[in-house]
Amino acid sequence: MAYAVVFLHRRRRLKTRQPTMALATVACLCVRAAWGGDIHDAVLSRDGQRVGALLADDPRLVDCTDNKGRTPLHLAAFRGDRDIVELLIARGAKRGSRDRTGRMPSDAAGVRGHDHLLDILVENQTVKVSDHLYQITLSYGLRPNTVVSIGSDGVLAVDTGHDRVARELARAVHAVGKGRPTHVINTHMHHDHVGGNAVLAEGATLINHSTLEQCVAEGVIRKGERPLRGKSGRVFDTWYSMRFNGEEVRLIHSPGAHSGGDLIVHFTSSGVVHMGDLLLSQSFPSVGEHVPEYREILDTVIDVFPPDTVFVSGHGRFSQLQDLHDYRAMLLKTIGAVNQQIKAGKSVEQMQQEDVLGEWESWGDFLRFLNTDNWIRAIYDSYANETASIPPPGA
Repeated sequence: MAYAVVFLHRRRRLKTRQPTMALATVACLCVRAAWGGDIHDAVLSRDGQRVGALLADDPRLVDCTDNKGRTPLHLAAFRGDRDIVELLIARGAKRGSRDRTGRMPSDAAGVRGHDHLLDILVENQTVKVSDHLYQITLSYGLRPNTVVSIGSDGVLAVDTGHDRVARELARAVHAVGKGRPTHVINTHMHHDHVGGNAVLAEGATLINHSTLEQCVAEGVIRKGERPLRGKSGRVFDTWYSMRFNGEEVRLIHSPGAHSGGDLIVHFTSSGVVHMGDLLLSQSFPSVGEHVPEYREILDTVIDVFPPDTVFVSGHGRFSQLQDLHDYRAMLLKTIGAVNQQIKAGKSVEQMQQEDVLGEWESWGDFLRFLNTDNWIRAIYDSYANETASIPPPGA
Protein backbone atom coordinates (compact mmCIF):
# COMPACT_ATOMS: atom_id res chain seq x y z
CA MET A 1 0.00 0.00 0.00
CA ALA A 2 1.31 3.45 -0.91
CA TYR A 3 1.71 5.99 1.89
CA ALA A 4 1.55 9.72 1.40
CA VAL A 5 4.23 11.81 3.09
CA VAL A 6 3.04 15.35 3.71
CA PHE A 7 5.38 18.34 3.71
CA LEU A 8 4.89 22.05 4.20
CA HIS A 9 6.99 24.28 1.98
CA ARG A 10 7.26 27.60 3.77
CA ARG A 11 9.62 30.46 2.98
CA ARG A 12 11.50 28.15 0.60
CA ARG A 13 12.36 25.82 3.50
CA LEU A 14 11.05 22.26 3.47
CA LYS A 15 9.53 21.26 6.78
CA THR A 16 7.70 18.14 7.90
CA ARG A 17 4.51 18.56 9.83
CA GLN A 18 4.24 17.36 13.40
CA PRO A 19 4.38 13.53 13.47
CA THR A 20 0.93 13.18 14.97
CA MET A 21 -0.60 15.25 12.18
CA ALA A 22 1.33 13.36 9.48
CA LEU A 23 0.25 9.99 10.88
CA ALA A 24 -3.34 11.17 11.12
CA THR A 25 -3.26 12.29 7.48
CA VAL A 26 -1.72 9.01 6.33
CA ALA A 27 -4.27 7.05 8.35
CA CYS A 28 -7.05 9.05 6.77
CA LEU A 29 -5.67 8.45 3.28
CA CYS A 30 -5.43 4.73 4.06
CA VAL A 31 -9.01 4.58 5.24
CA ARG A 32 -10.18 6.28 2.05
CA ALA A 33 -8.03 4.05 -0.15
CA ALA A 34 -9.39 0.93 1.56
CA TRP A 35 -12.90 2.17 0.96
CA GLY A 36 -12.44 2.64 -2.75
CA GLY A 37 -14.42 5.83 -2.42
CA ASP A 38 -13.61 9.41 -1.55
CA ILE A 39 -15.95 11.42 0.66
CA HIS A 40 -14.39 14.63 -0.66
CA ASP A 41 -15.32 13.66 -4.22
CA ALA A 42 -18.84 12.89 -3.05
CA VAL A 43 -19.14 16.33 -1.44
CA LEU A 44 -17.79 18.11 -4.51
CA SER A 45 -20.23 16.13 -6.67
CA ARG A 46 -23.08 17.23 -4.37
CA ASP A 47 -23.90 13.56 -3.86
CA GLY A 48 -25.52 13.71 -0.45
CA GLN A 49 -26.71 10.10 -0.61
CA ARG A 50 -23.17 8.85 -1.15
CA VAL A 51 -21.84 11.11 1.61
CA GLY A 52 -24.40 9.64 3.99
CA ALA A 53 -23.55 6.09 2.97
CA LEU A 54 -19.82 6.62 3.46
CA LEU A 55 -20.39 8.12 6.90
CA ALA A 56 -22.76 5.33 7.89
CA ASP A 57 -20.06 2.81 7.02
CA ASP A 58 -17.25 4.73 8.75
CA PRO A 59 -18.14 7.78 10.90
CA ARG A 60 -14.43 8.68 11.14
CA LEU A 61 -14.58 10.06 7.61
CA VAL A 62 -16.59 13.07 8.79
CA ASP A 63 -13.42 15.00 9.66
CA CYS A 64 -11.04 13.30 7.24
CA THR A 65 -8.68 15.80 5.54
CA ASP A 66 -7.49 16.03 1.96
CA ASN A 67 -3.95 17.03 0.95
CA LYS A 68 -4.76 20.68 1.70
CA GLY A 69 -6.05 19.94 5.18
CA ARG A 70 -9.69 20.47 4.18
CA THR A 71 -12.45 18.45 5.75
CA PRO A 72 -15.65 17.49 3.92
CA LEU A 73 -17.32 20.39 5.77
CA HIS A 74 -14.80 22.83 4.28
CA LEU A 75 -15.68 21.66 0.78
CA ALA A 76 -19.44 21.60 1.36
CA ALA A 77 -19.25 25.15 2.73
CA PHE A 78 -17.14 26.26 -0.22
CA ARG A 79 -19.71 24.81 -2.62
CA GLY A 80 -22.59 26.39 -0.70
CA ASP A 81 -24.43 23.08 -0.31
CA ARG A 82 -26.59 23.54 2.77
CA ASP A 83 -28.05 20.02 2.70
CA ILE A 84 -24.62 18.40 2.87
CA VAL A 85 -23.40 20.96 5.42
CA GLU A 86 -26.35 20.09 7.67
CA LEU A 87 -25.74 16.37 7.13
CA LEU A 88 -22.07 16.64 8.08
CA ILE A 89 -22.79 18.75 11.18
CA ALA A 90 -25.49 16.29 12.24
CA ARG A 91 -22.88 13.51 11.95
CA GLY A 92 -20.49 15.39 14.22
CA ALA A 93 -18.31 17.41 11.83
CA LYS A 94 -16.13 19.92 13.67
CA ARG A 95 -17.10 23.43 12.63
CA GLY A 96 -13.85 24.80 14.10
CA SER A 97 -11.49 22.58 12.11
CA ARG A 98 -8.77 24.41 10.16
CA ASP A 99 -7.14 23.68 6.84
CA ARG A 100 -3.45 24.24 6.05
CA THR A 101 -4.02 27.99 5.61
CA GLY A 102 -5.85 28.28 8.95
CA ARG A 103 -9.31 28.69 7.44
CA MET A 104 -12.41 27.23 9.03
CA PRO A 105 -15.50 26.03 7.11
CA SER A 106 -17.23 29.33 7.93
CA ASP A 107 -14.35 31.15 6.22
CA ALA A 108 -14.69 28.90 3.17
CA ALA A 109 -18.36 29.85 2.94
CA GLY A 110 -17.59 33.53 3.41
CA VAL A 111 -14.97 33.57 0.66
CA ARG A 112 -17.59 32.34 -1.81
CA GLY A 113 -20.32 34.64 -0.54
CA HIS A 114 -22.44 31.80 0.86
CA ASP A 115 -23.80 33.88 3.72
CA HIS A 116 -26.85 31.62 3.91
CA LEU A 117 -24.62 29.03 5.60
CA LEU A 118 -23.15 31.23 8.32
CA ASP A 119 -26.02 30.73 10.75
CA ILE A 120 -25.17 27.02 11.02
CA LEU A 121 -21.38 27.19 10.52
CA VAL A 122 -20.50 29.98 12.93
CA GLU A 123 -20.06 28.91 16.53
CA ASN A 124 -20.60 31.34 19.39
CA GLN A 125 -18.35 31.16 22.42
CA THR A 126 -19.70 33.29 25.27
CA VAL A 127 -17.68 33.54 28.47
CA LYS A 128 -18.75 35.36 31.63
CA VAL A 129 -15.86 37.61 32.62
CA SER A 130 -17.41 39.26 35.69
CA ASP A 131 -20.81 39.71 37.31
CA HIS A 132 -22.18 41.65 34.35
CA LEU A 133 -19.49 41.41 31.63
CA TYR A 134 -19.36 38.81 28.89
CA GLN A 135 -16.88 38.09 26.12
CA ILE A 136 -18.39 36.85 22.87
CA THR A 137 -16.26 35.32 20.12
CA LEU A 138 -17.63 33.99 16.83
CA SER A 139 -15.76 31.34 14.83
CA TYR A 140 -15.44 33.42 11.71
CA GLY A 141 -12.59 35.28 10.03
CA LEU A 142 -10.09 36.72 12.51
CA ARG A 143 -12.36 35.89 15.47
CA PRO A 144 -12.38 39.31 17.14
CA ASN A 145 -13.51 39.47 20.75
CA THR A 146 -16.57 41.50 21.75
CA VAL A 147 -17.14 42.51 25.38
CA VAL A 148 -20.70 43.18 26.51
CA SER A 149 -21.80 44.98 29.70
CA ILE A 150 -25.29 44.10 30.92
CA GLY A 151 -27.22 46.03 33.58
CA SER A 152 -29.80 48.62 34.55
CA ASP A 153 -28.38 51.26 32.18
CA GLY A 154 -28.73 48.96 29.18
CA VAL A 155 -26.36 47.01 26.98
CA LEU A 156 -22.90 48.29 26.05
CA ALA A 157 -20.89 46.41 23.40
CA VAL A 158 -17.18 46.92 22.81
CA ASP A 159 -16.43 46.13 19.14
CA THR A 160 -18.89 44.66 16.66
CA GLY A 161 -16.82 42.24 14.62
CA HIS A 162 -17.15 41.29 10.95
CA ASP A 163 -20.06 42.61 8.90
CA ARG A 164 -20.97 39.18 7.49
CA VAL A 165 -21.71 37.73 10.92
CA ALA A 166 -23.19 40.87 12.46
CA ARG A 167 -26.63 39.31 12.84
CA GLU A 168 -25.16 36.21 14.48
CA LEU A 169 -23.31 38.50 16.92
CA ALA A 170 -26.47 40.52 17.54
CA ARG A 171 -28.30 37.32 18.46
CA ALA A 172 -25.50 36.36 20.85
CA VAL A 173 -25.59 39.81 22.48
CA HIS A 174 -29.36 39.60 22.81
CA ALA A 175 -29.08 36.17 24.43
CA VAL A 176 -27.07 37.60 27.35
CA GLY A 177 -28.45 41.14 27.39
CA LYS A 178 -32.09 40.56 26.52
CA GLY A 179 -31.99 43.57 24.25
CA ARG A 180 -30.09 45.55 21.65
CA PRO A 181 -26.99 47.58 22.54
CA THR A 182 -27.76 51.07 23.76
CA HIS A 183 -24.07 52.03 23.51
CA VAL A 184 -21.30 50.75 21.24
CA ILE A 185 -17.59 51.44 21.68
CA ASN A 186 -15.10 50.69 18.90
CA THR A 187 -11.53 50.13 20.09
CA HIS A 188 -10.39 51.19 16.60
CA MET A 189 -11.77 51.49 13.10
CA HIS A 190 -10.52 48.34 11.36
CA HIS A 191 -13.18 46.38 9.51
CA ASP A 192 -13.08 43.33 11.78
CA HIS A 193 -13.96 45.52 14.78
CA VAL A 194 -16.54 47.91 13.26
CA GLY A 195 -18.07 45.70 10.56
CA GLY A 196 -21.15 45.02 12.66
CA ASN A 197 -21.84 48.67 13.49
CA ALA A 198 -24.61 48.92 10.92
CA VAL A 199 -26.52 46.20 12.78
CA LEU A 200 -25.45 46.47 16.43
CA ALA A 201 -25.03 50.25 16.64
CA GLU A 202 -28.32 51.07 14.93
CA GLY A 203 -30.11 53.47 17.27
CA ALA A 204 -27.26 53.25 19.80
CA THR A 205 -24.77 55.86 21.02
CA LEU A 206 -21.57 55.21 19.06
CA ILE A 207 -18.25 55.99 20.75
CA ASN A 208 -14.94 55.72 18.94
CA HIS A 209 -11.89 57.81 18.12
CA SER A 210 -13.80 60.01 15.70
CA THR A 211 -16.76 60.72 18.00
CA LEU A 212 -14.98 61.40 21.31
CA GLU A 213 -15.33 65.18 21.29
CA GLN A 214 -18.91 64.99 20.07
CA CYS A 215 -19.73 62.61 22.92
CA VAL A 216 -18.09 65.01 25.38
CA ALA A 217 -20.21 67.87 24.02
CA GLU A 218 -23.35 65.76 24.37
CA GLY A 219 -22.51 64.78 27.94
CA VAL A 220 -22.16 61.08 27.15
CA ILE A 221 -18.56 61.00 28.35
CA ARG A 222 -16.25 63.41 30.11
CA LYS A 223 -12.56 64.06 29.61
CA GLY A 224 -10.17 63.05 32.38
CA GLU A 225 -8.68 66.00 34.22
CA ARG A 226 -5.32 64.44 35.17
CA PRO A 227 -3.14 61.80 33.53
CA LEU A 228 -3.52 58.20 34.65
CA ARG A 229 -0.27 57.49 36.45
CA GLY A 230 1.29 54.08 37.06
CA LYS A 231 3.40 52.69 39.88
CA SER A 232 6.67 53.65 38.17
CA GLY A 233 5.47 57.00 36.90
CA ARG A 234 4.39 56.06 33.39
CA VAL A 235 1.24 57.88 32.30
CA PHE A 236 -1.66 57.81 29.89
CA ASP A 237 -2.21 61.49 29.20
CA THR A 238 -5.56 61.44 27.40
CA TRP A 239 -8.56 59.51 28.61
CA TYR A 240 -12.33 59.80 28.93
CA SER A 241 -14.88 58.20 31.22
CA MET A 242 -18.56 57.43 31.60
CA ARG A 243 -20.76 55.79 34.23
CA PHE A 244 -22.50 52.69 32.97
CA ASN A 245 -24.12 49.78 34.76
CA GLY A 246 -22.80 50.83 38.14
CA GLU A 247 -19.14 51.38 37.32
CA GLU A 248 -16.79 53.86 35.72
CA VAL A 249 -15.78 52.92 32.20
CA ARG A 250 -12.58 54.60 31.02
CA LEU A 251 -11.57 55.07 27.41
CA ILE A 252 -7.83 55.59 27.13
CA HIS A 253 -6.60 57.14 23.91
CA SER A 254 -3.48 55.23 22.73
CA PRO A 255 -2.84 55.92 19.04
CA GLY A 256 0.30 55.49 16.98
CA ALA A 257 1.13 51.79 17.18
CA HIS A 258 -1.63 49.64 15.68
CA SER A 259 -3.77 52.44 14.26
CA GLY A 260 -4.29 56.17 14.56
CA GLY A 261 -7.32 55.82 16.79
CA ASP A 262 -6.85 53.02 19.31
CA LEU A 263 -8.86 53.11 22.54
CA ILE A 264 -8.20 50.93 25.57
CA VAL A 265 -11.48 50.33 27.43
CA HIS A 266 -11.24 49.82 31.21
CA PHE A 267 -14.20 48.59 33.26
CA THR A 268 -12.78 49.82 36.54
CA SER A 269 -14.88 48.05 39.17
CA SER A 270 -14.91 44.79 37.23
CA GLY A 271 -11.16 44.92 36.73
CA VAL A 272 -11.47 44.14 33.03
CA VAL A 273 -9.62 45.88 30.20
CA HIS A 274 -10.44 45.44 26.50
CA MET A 275 -7.19 46.20 24.71
CA GLY A 276 -8.48 45.91 21.15
CA ASP A 277 -5.63 45.04 18.79
CA LEU A 278 -3.08 46.60 21.11
CA LEU A 279 -2.99 43.09 22.55
CA LEU A 280 -2.94 39.96 20.41
CA SER A 281 -2.37 37.47 23.19
CA GLN A 282 -1.50 34.51 20.95
CA SER A 283 0.24 36.36 18.13
CA PHE A 284 3.03 38.75 17.32
CA PRO A 285 1.84 42.38 17.43
CA SER A 286 0.30 43.94 14.34
CA VAL A 287 2.17 47.24 14.42
CA GLY A 288 4.26 47.50 11.25
CA GLU A 289 7.24 49.82 11.71
CA HIS A 290 5.90 51.11 15.03
CA VAL A 291 7.49 48.53 17.33
CA PRO A 292 9.08 51.18 19.62
CA GLU A 293 5.74 52.96 20.02
CA TYR A 294 4.09 49.65 20.80
CA ARG A 295 6.67 48.84 23.47
CA GLU A 296 5.92 52.18 25.13
CA ILE A 297 2.18 51.46 25.20
CA LEU A 298 2.67 47.93 26.52
CA ASP A 299 5.05 49.11 29.24
CA THR A 300 2.56 51.78 30.29
CA VAL A 301 -0.29 49.24 30.40
CA ILE A 302 1.80 46.98 32.64
CA ASP A 303 2.63 49.94 34.89
CA VAL A 304 -0.81 51.56 35.16
CA PHE A 305 -3.30 48.73 35.65
CA PRO A 306 -3.74 46.81 38.93
CA PRO A 307 -2.15 43.34 39.21
CA ASP A 308 -5.50 41.50 39.29
CA THR A 309 -6.70 43.00 35.99
CA VAL A 310 -8.11 40.70 33.30
CA PHE A 311 -7.02 41.78 29.81
CA VAL A 312 -9.21 40.98 26.81
CA SER A 313 -7.26 40.96 23.57
CA GLY A 314 -8.53 41.95 20.15
CA HIS A 315 -8.04 38.35 19.04
CA GLY A 316 -7.08 35.42 21.26
CA ARG A 317 -7.46 34.34 24.84
CA PHE A 318 -7.65 36.31 28.09
CA SER A 319 -4.46 37.50 29.76
CA GLN A 320 -3.41 38.30 33.30
CA LEU A 321 -0.70 40.80 34.18
CA GLN A 322 1.95 38.06 34.34
CA ASP A 323 0.97 37.04 30.81
CA LEU A 324 1.71 40.58 29.67
CA HIS A 325 5.13 40.41 31.33
CA ASP A 326 5.78 37.14 29.49
CA TYR A 327 4.57 38.67 26.23
CA ARG A 328 6.90 41.62 26.73
CA ALA A 329 9.80 39.23 27.35
CA MET A 330 9.05 37.45 24.08
CA LEU A 331 9.05 40.79 22.26
CA LEU A 332 12.42 41.78 23.71
CA LYS A 333 14.00 38.42 22.86
CA THR A 334 12.79 38.48 19.26
CA ILE A 335 13.78 42.14 18.82
CA GLY A 336 17.21 41.28 20.19
CA ALA A 337 17.58 38.28 17.87
CA VAL A 338 16.75 40.37 14.80
CA ASN A 339 18.92 43.25 15.98
CA GLN A 340 21.94 40.94 16.13
CA GLN A 341 21.37 40.07 12.49
CA ILE A 342 20.89 43.73 11.55
CA LYS A 343 24.27 44.52 13.11
CA ALA A 344 25.77 41.67 11.10
CA GLY A 345 24.52 43.32 7.92
CA LYS A 346 21.76 40.82 7.15
CA SER A 347 18.82 41.83 4.98
CA VAL A 348 15.20 41.05 5.80
CA GLU A 349 15.14 38.37 3.12
CA GLN A 350 18.27 36.71 4.49
CA MET A 351 16.84 36.63 8.00
CA GLN A 352 13.58 35.17 6.73
CA GLN A 353 15.42 32.55 4.71
CA GLU A 354 17.63 31.63 7.68
CA ASP A 355 14.59 31.47 9.96
CA VAL A 356 16.24 33.54 12.70
CA LEU A 357 12.99 33.55 14.70
CA GLY A 358 12.31 29.83 14.28
CA GLU A 359 12.29 29.37 18.06
CA TRP A 360 9.18 31.57 18.23
CA GLU A 361 7.40 30.25 15.14
CA SER A 362 4.35 29.08 17.12
CA TRP A 363 3.45 32.76 17.71
CA GLY A 364 2.44 32.86 14.06
CA ASP A 365 -0.03 29.97 14.29
CA PHE A 366 -3.14 31.74 15.59
CA LEU A 367 -3.23 34.61 13.08
CA ARG A 368 -1.28 33.13 10.18
CA PHE A 369 -0.56 36.45 8.44
CA LEU A 370 1.32 37.61 11.56
CA ASN A 371 4.06 35.03 11.16
CA THR A 372 7.80 35.26 11.83
CA ASP A 373 8.42 36.72 8.37
CA ASN A 374 6.04 39.57 9.13
CA TRP A 375 7.57 40.18 12.57
CA ILE A 376 11.14 40.20 11.18
CA ARG A 377 10.06 42.85 8.68
CA ALA A 378 8.37 44.91 11.41
CA ILE A 379 11.44 44.84 13.66
CA TYR A 380 13.79 45.63 10.78
CA ASP A 381 11.68 48.56 9.58
CA SER A 382 11.47 49.86 13.15
CA TYR A 383 15.14 49.68 14.10
CA ALA A 384 17.40 49.32 11.06
CA ASN A 385 17.67 53.09 10.52
CA GLU A 386 18.99 53.41 14.11
CA THR A 387 16.63 56.31 14.89
CA ALA A 388 14.84 54.14 17.44
CA SER A 389 16.42 52.85 20.61
CA ILE A 390 17.18 49.14 20.56
CA PRO A 391 16.20 47.62 23.90
CA PRO A 392 19.06 45.85 25.68
CA PRO A 393 18.44 42.19 26.62
CA GLY A 394 16.11 41.94 29.61
CA ALA A 395 15.22 45.65 29.49
